Amino acid sequence: MKTKLHLHHIDPRSERFPGPQAERLPGPQADEPPGAAPLLVILHGFLGCSADLDAVAREAAVRSGCQALLPDLPGHGRSAHVMPVSLGHTATLVWDAIHAHPAAKRCGSAPARVLLAGYSMGGRVALAMAHARPDVADGLFIESAHPGLTTAGDRRARARHDTEMALRLQRTTTKADLRAFLTDWYRQSVFLHDGRPADTFTQRVEDRLDSILPRGAPCTDLSARVAPLAAALRAHSLAAQPDFWSVPHRFGGRGWYVSGSRDHRYDDVGRRLAGNPSGVHHVPVPDAGHTVHRDAPDAYLQALQSFVTTCIS
Repeated sequence: MKTKLHLHHIDPRSERFPGPQAERLPGPQADEPPGAAPLLVILHGFLGCSADLDAVAREAAVRSGCQALLPDLPGHGRSAHVMPVSLGHTATLVWDAIHAHPAAKRCGSAPARVLLAGYSMGGRVALAMAHARPDVADGLFIESAHPGLTTAGDRRARARHDTEMALRLQRTTTKADLRAFLTDWYRQSVFLHDGRPADTFTQRVEDRLDSILPRGAPCTDLSARVAPLAAALRAHSLAAQPDFWSVPHRFGGRGWYVSGSRDHRYDDVGRRLAGNPSGVHHVPVPDAGHTVHRDAPDAYLQALQSFVTTCIS
Protein backbone atom coordinates (compact mmCIF):
# COMPACT_ATOMS: atom_id res chain seq x y z
CA MET A 1 0.00 0.00 0.00
CA LYS A 2 1.37 3.44 -0.99
CA THR A 3 1.51 5.82 1.98
CA LYS A 4 3.56 8.83 0.88
CA LEU A 5 1.51 12.01 0.75
CA HIS A 6 2.06 14.82 -1.72
CA LEU A 7 3.11 18.09 -0.06
CA HIS A 8 2.92 21.49 -1.72
CA HIS A 9 5.77 23.61 -0.32
CA ILE A 10 5.73 27.42 -0.17
CA ASP A 11 9.08 29.03 0.66
CA PRO A 12 8.71 32.76 1.40
CA ARG A 13 12.32 33.34 0.36
CA SER A 14 11.39 32.52 -3.23
CA GLU A 15 8.13 34.50 -3.30
CA ARG A 16 7.71 38.13 -4.29
CA PHE A 17 6.53 40.45 -1.54
CA PRO A 18 2.84 41.14 -2.22
CA GLY A 19 3.08 44.94 -2.14
CA PRO A 20 3.29 48.00 0.08
CA GLN A 21 -0.18 47.44 1.51
CA ALA A 22 0.89 44.11 2.99
CA GLU A 23 2.96 44.64 6.11
CA ARG A 24 5.25 41.91 7.38
CA LEU A 25 4.49 40.45 10.75
CA PRO A 26 6.84 40.82 13.69
CA GLY A 27 9.13 37.86 14.21
CA PRO A 28 11.45 35.86 11.89
CA GLN A 29 11.38 37.11 8.33
CA ALA A 30 11.86 35.64 4.88
CA ASP A 31 15.54 36.60 4.66
CA GLU A 32 16.41 34.73 7.86
CA PRO A 33 17.81 31.18 7.84
CA PRO A 34 15.53 28.12 7.55
CA GLY A 35 14.13 26.99 10.87
CA ALA A 36 14.06 30.49 12.39
CA ALA A 37 10.27 30.60 12.08
CA PRO A 38 7.72 27.86 12.74
CA LEU A 39 6.45 25.71 9.88
CA LEU A 40 2.87 26.49 8.87
CA VAL A 41 0.88 23.40 7.81
CA ILE A 42 -2.58 23.96 6.27
CA LEU A 43 -5.02 21.10 5.61
CA HIS A 44 -7.87 21.20 3.09
CA GLY A 45 -11.42 19.86 3.45
CA PHE A 46 -13.28 16.91 1.93
CA LEU A 47 -13.33 16.87 -1.90
CA GLY A 48 -10.60 19.52 -1.90
CA CYS A 49 -6.85 19.62 -2.40
CA SER A 50 -3.88 21.76 -1.45
CA ALA A 51 -4.65 24.22 -4.26
CA ASP A 52 -7.82 25.32 -2.42
CA LEU A 53 -5.73 27.15 0.18
CA ASP A 54 -2.68 28.03 -1.91
CA ALA A 55 -3.43 31.75 -2.26
CA VAL A 56 -3.95 32.49 1.43
CA ALA A 57 -1.08 30.19 2.44
CA ARG A 58 1.28 31.89 0.00
CA GLU A 59 0.45 35.36 1.26
CA ALA A 60 0.60 34.30 4.92
CA ALA A 61 3.99 32.69 4.32
CA VAL A 62 5.42 35.76 2.62
CA ARG A 63 4.20 38.15 5.29
CA SER A 64 5.29 36.03 8.24
CA GLY A 65 8.49 34.45 6.96
CA CYS A 66 7.10 31.01 7.81
CA GLN A 67 7.57 28.24 5.29
CA ALA A 68 4.25 26.53 4.53
CA LEU A 69 3.37 22.95 3.69
CA LEU A 70 0.00 22.09 2.18
CA PRO A 71 -0.58 18.32 2.02
CA ASP A 72 -3.01 16.61 -0.28
CA LEU A 73 -4.80 14.35 2.21
CA PRO A 74 -5.32 10.60 1.51
CA GLY A 75 -7.77 9.98 -1.33
CA HIS A 76 -7.50 13.59 -2.55
CA GLY A 77 -5.58 15.45 -5.24
CA ARG A 78 -2.08 14.12 -5.83
CA SER A 79 -2.45 11.82 -2.81
CA ALA A 80 -5.38 9.95 -4.37
CA HIS A 81 -3.15 6.86 -4.48
CA VAL A 82 -2.95 6.81 -0.66
CA MET A 83 -5.84 4.77 0.75
CA PRO A 84 -7.60 6.47 3.68
CA VAL A 85 -7.82 4.22 6.76
CA SER A 86 -8.88 6.40 9.68
CA LEU A 87 -8.50 9.94 11.00
CA GLY A 88 -5.71 8.85 13.34
CA HIS A 89 -3.88 7.04 10.55
CA THR A 90 -4.12 10.14 8.35
CA ALA A 91 -2.70 12.24 11.19
CA THR A 92 0.27 9.88 11.37
CA LEU A 93 0.82 10.02 7.60
CA VAL A 94 0.81 13.83 7.62
CA TRP A 95 3.29 13.97 10.51
CA ASP A 96 5.53 11.46 8.69
CA ALA A 97 5.40 13.56 5.50
CA ILE A 98 6.18 16.77 7.41
CA HIS A 99 9.15 15.31 9.26
CA ALA A 100 10.57 13.85 6.03
CA HIS A 101 10.36 17.20 4.21
CA PRO A 102 13.49 19.40 4.06
CA ALA A 103 11.46 22.38 5.33
CA ALA A 104 11.13 20.63 8.69
CA LYS A 105 14.88 20.30 9.18
CA ARG A 106 16.39 22.68 11.70
CA CYS A 107 19.87 23.30 12.98
CA GLY A 108 20.73 20.63 15.52
CA SER A 109 18.43 17.80 16.47
CA ALA A 110 15.38 19.83 17.58
CA PRO A 111 12.35 19.35 15.31
CA ALA A 112 10.78 22.39 13.69
CA ARG A 113 7.91 23.98 15.56
CA VAL A 114 4.70 23.36 13.62
CA LEU A 115 1.62 25.55 13.46
CA LEU A 116 -1.37 23.45 12.38
CA ALA A 117 -4.29 24.93 10.45
CA GLY A 118 -7.18 23.10 8.83
CA TYR A 119 -10.61 23.55 7.29
CA SER A 120 -13.55 21.22 8.08
CA MET A 121 -12.25 17.66 7.56
CA GLY A 122 -8.74 19.08 7.47
CA GLY A 123 -9.41 20.82 10.76
CA ARG A 124 -10.39 17.49 12.29
CA VAL A 125 -7.15 15.97 10.97
CA ALA A 126 -5.30 18.90 12.58
CA LEU A 127 -7.04 18.14 15.90
CA ALA A 128 -5.95 14.49 15.63
CA MET A 129 -2.40 15.59 14.82
CA ALA A 130 -2.27 17.97 17.78
CA HIS A 131 -3.63 15.24 20.04
CA ALA A 132 -1.01 12.76 18.82
CA ARG A 133 2.05 15.05 18.88
CA PRO A 134 1.64 17.87 21.44
CA ASP A 135 5.44 17.98 21.69
CA VAL A 136 5.76 19.32 18.12
CA ALA A 137 2.46 21.13 17.51
CA ASP A 138 2.99 24.71 18.67
CA GLY A 139 -0.32 26.27 17.61
CA LEU A 140 -3.74 25.23 16.33
CA PHE A 141 -5.91 27.24 13.89
CA ILE A 142 -9.22 25.49 13.16
CA GLU A 143 -11.75 26.65 10.57
CA SER A 144 -15.30 25.26 10.75
CA ALA A 145 -14.36 21.83 12.11
CA HIS A 146 -16.21 19.76 14.71
CA PRO A 147 -14.26 18.52 17.75
CA GLY A 148 -16.48 15.45 18.11
CA LEU A 149 -20.07 14.26 18.52
CA THR A 150 -20.99 13.61 22.12
CA THR A 151 -24.11 11.43 21.89
CA ALA A 152 -24.62 7.93 20.48
CA GLY A 153 -27.67 9.12 18.56
CA ASP A 154 -25.72 11.86 16.79
CA ARG A 155 -22.96 9.41 15.92
CA ARG A 156 -25.43 6.87 14.49
CA ALA A 157 -27.13 9.55 12.39
CA ARG A 158 -23.81 10.80 11.05
CA ALA A 159 -22.64 7.26 10.29
CA ARG A 160 -25.81 6.62 8.24
CA HIS A 161 -25.39 9.88 6.35
CA ASP A 162 -21.71 9.36 5.53
CA THR A 163 -22.24 5.73 4.52
CA GLU A 164 -25.09 6.67 2.17
CA MET A 165 -23.11 9.50 0.57
CA ALA A 166 -20.01 7.32 0.22
CA LEU A 167 -22.02 4.57 -1.49
CA ARG A 168 -23.56 7.08 -3.86
CA LEU A 169 -20.17 8.53 -4.72
CA GLN A 170 -18.72 5.06 -5.22
CA ARG A 171 -21.51 4.25 -7.71
CA THR A 172 -20.81 7.36 -9.78
CA THR A 173 -20.05 6.37 -13.37
CA THR A 174 -20.76 9.49 -15.45
CA LYS A 175 -19.97 13.17 -15.26
CA ALA A 176 -23.69 13.85 -14.86
CA ASP A 177 -23.73 11.51 -11.84
CA LEU A 178 -20.83 13.39 -10.30
CA ARG A 179 -22.44 16.78 -10.96
CA ALA A 180 -25.65 15.55 -9.28
CA PHE A 181 -23.67 14.29 -6.27
CA LEU A 182 -21.82 17.59 -5.90
CA THR A 183 -25.06 19.54 -6.25
CA ASP A 184 -26.63 17.58 -3.41
CA TRP A 185 -23.44 17.75 -1.33
CA TYR A 186 -23.29 21.54 -1.45
CA ARG A 187 -27.03 21.78 -0.81
CA GLN A 188 -26.52 20.32 2.67
CA SER A 189 -27.54 22.59 5.50
CA VAL A 190 -23.94 23.17 6.58
CA PHE A 191 -23.25 24.95 3.26
CA LEU A 192 -26.62 26.72 3.16
CA HIS A 193 -25.19 30.16 3.88
CA ASP A 194 -21.97 29.86 1.88
CA GLY A 195 -21.30 32.00 -1.13
CA ARG A 196 -20.49 35.53 -2.24
CA PRO A 197 -22.41 37.65 -4.80
CA ALA A 198 -19.95 36.74 -7.57
CA ASP A 199 -19.62 33.17 -6.38
CA THR A 200 -22.74 31.34 -7.50
CA PHE A 201 -23.78 27.92 -6.35
CA THR A 202 -23.56 26.53 -9.88
CA GLN A 203 -20.05 27.87 -10.32
CA ARG A 204 -18.95 26.23 -7.07
CA VAL A 205 -20.26 22.87 -8.26
CA GLU A 206 -18.59 23.28 -11.66
CA ASP A 207 -15.28 24.32 -10.08
CA ARG A 208 -15.25 21.23 -7.88
CA LEU A 209 -16.33 19.04 -10.79
CA ASP A 210 -13.37 20.32 -12.82
CA SER A 211 -10.95 19.72 -9.95
CA ILE A 212 -12.05 16.08 -9.64
CA LEU A 213 -12.42 15.37 -13.35
CA PRO A 214 -10.51 18.02 -15.33
CA ARG A 215 -11.96 19.18 -18.62
CA GLY A 216 -10.91 16.83 -21.38
CA ALA A 217 -10.19 13.92 -19.05
CA PRO A 218 -11.89 10.69 -20.18
CA CYS A 219 -14.91 9.65 -18.11
CA THR A 220 -13.43 6.16 -18.06
CA ASP A 221 -11.13 7.55 -15.34
CA LEU A 222 -14.06 8.60 -13.18
CA SER A 223 -14.43 5.48 -11.06
CA ALA A 224 -10.74 5.53 -10.18
CA ARG A 225 -11.02 9.20 -9.22
CA VAL A 226 -14.11 8.97 -6.98
CA ALA A 227 -13.37 5.65 -5.23
CA PRO A 228 -10.61 7.19 -3.05
CA LEU A 229 -12.93 10.07 -2.14
CA ALA A 230 -15.65 7.64 -1.08
CA ALA A 231 -13.08 5.80 1.05
CA ALA A 232 -12.03 9.10 2.63
CA LEU A 233 -15.62 9.95 3.52
CA ARG A 234 -15.93 6.65 5.37
CA ALA A 235 -12.50 6.68 6.99
CA HIS A 236 -12.69 10.29 8.18
CA SER A 237 -16.33 10.22 9.23
CA LEU A 238 -17.17 12.43 12.19
CA ALA A 239 -19.16 9.45 13.49
CA ALA A 240 -15.94 7.56 14.26
CA GLN A 241 -13.91 10.53 15.48
CA PRO A 242 -12.70 10.57 19.10
CA ASP A 243 -13.70 13.40 21.40
CA PHE A 244 -11.24 16.23 20.68
CA TRP A 245 -13.05 19.00 22.57
CA SER A 246 -10.19 19.33 25.05
CA VAL A 247 -7.43 19.54 22.42
CA PRO A 248 -7.67 23.28 21.51
CA HIS A 249 -7.64 24.20 25.19
CA ARG A 250 -4.15 22.71 25.59
CA PHE A 251 -2.77 25.54 23.48
CA GLY A 252 -4.22 28.40 25.51
CA GLY A 253 -3.81 31.60 23.49
CA ARG A 254 -2.29 29.64 20.60
CA GLY A 255 -5.55 27.73 20.06
CA TRP A 256 -7.78 29.58 17.57
CA TYR A 257 -11.18 28.73 16.07
CA VAL A 258 -12.56 30.57 13.03
CA SER A 259 -16.18 30.34 11.90
CA GLY A 260 -18.59 32.20 9.65
CA SER A 261 -21.28 34.14 11.47
CA ARG A 262 -23.91 32.71 9.06
CA ASP A 263 -22.83 29.13 9.84
CA HIS A 264 -24.76 28.90 13.10
CA ARG A 265 -23.78 25.34 13.98
CA TYR A 266 -20.04 25.90 13.79
CA ASP A 267 -20.24 29.44 15.14
CA ASP A 268 -21.80 27.83 18.21
CA VAL A 269 -18.88 25.37 18.38
CA GLY A 270 -16.52 28.36 18.43
CA ARG A 271 -18.48 30.04 21.22
CA ARG A 272 -18.45 26.83 23.27
CA LEU A 273 -14.69 26.49 22.89
CA ALA A 274 -14.14 30.15 23.75
CA GLY A 275 -16.31 29.79 26.86
CA ASN A 276 -13.68 27.61 28.50
CA PRO A 277 -11.32 29.50 30.86
CA SER A 278 -8.28 28.07 29.02
CA GLY A 279 -8.51 30.86 26.46
CA VAL A 280 -9.33 29.39 23.02
CA HIS A 281 -9.64 32.43 20.75
CA HIS A 282 -12.81 32.45 18.64
CA VAL A 283 -12.97 34.61 15.50
CA PRO A 284 -16.52 34.88 14.09
CA VAL A 285 -16.25 36.29 10.56
CA PRO A 286 -19.22 38.47 9.55
CA ASP A 287 -21.21 37.55 6.45
CA ALA A 288 -19.37 34.26 5.93
CA GLY A 289 -20.69 30.71 5.91
CA HIS A 290 -18.98 27.37 6.49
CA THR A 291 -16.15 27.96 4.02
CA VAL A 292 -14.70 31.13 5.51
CA HIS A 293 -11.53 31.14 3.40
CA ARG A 294 -13.69 31.17 0.27
CA ASP A 295 -16.46 33.53 1.43
CA ALA A 296 -14.20 36.08 3.13
CA PRO A 297 -10.56 35.49 2.08
CA ASP A 298 -9.31 38.83 3.40
CA ALA A 299 -10.83 38.28 6.84
CA TYR A 300 -9.55 34.71 6.90
CA LEU A 301 -6.04 35.85 6.00
CA GLN A 302 -6.13 38.56 8.68
CA ALA A 303 -7.14 35.98 11.29
CA LEU A 304 -4.42 33.58 10.12
CA GLN A 305 -1.82 36.34 10.26
CA SER A 306 -2.90 37.32 13.76
CA PHE A 307 -2.66 33.69 14.83
CA VAL A 308 0.88 33.40 13.45
CA THR A 309 1.83 36.66 15.15
CA THR A 310 0.61 35.28 18.48
CA CYS A 311 2.62 32.09 18.02
CA ILE A 312 5.92 33.68 16.98
CA SER A 313 5.89 36.67 19.33
